[in-house]
Amino acid sequence: MEWYMGKYIRPLSDAVFTIASDDLWIESSAIQQLHTTANLPNMQRVVGMPDLHPGRGYPIGAAFFSVGRFYPALVGNDIGCGMALWQTDILARKYNADKFEKRLSDLDDVAEESWLEENLPSAFAQHPWRNSLGSIGGGN
Repeated sequence: MEWYMGKYIRPLSDAVFTIASDDLWIESSAIQQLHTTANLPNMQRVVGMPDLHPGRGYPIGAAFFSVGRFYPALVGNDIGCGMALWQTDILARKYNADKFEKRLSDLDDVAEESWLEENLPSAFAQHPWRNSLGSIGGGN
């Protein structure tokens, strides 16, 4: 298996992985919850993301892959908690985290009206979810 993110994807067992930098501190109880979740019937892979933290029995900030079973308790337990993944043209050797964070600081809100007008297909112009584009949703 080839890992595109190099050292940032760490196998903790055959079915449990984390995606995190060397500097990221993750609570041990969240790691334990990853292992517990990996032992559920038909669970194939469990991956803790950089925002991994303990939940009520199961970890939050993780992705789960199971076959033949769906576990509702693993979905949607931390409204407002979210991550994003973007592909950029920034070369890894030229990446500067502080500089990149400053460039992304304007992305803390929903899509601007002018951007929506330019980029959203006209069929979606009046769609109810239009005002949620660029957000992680509104919860329940």
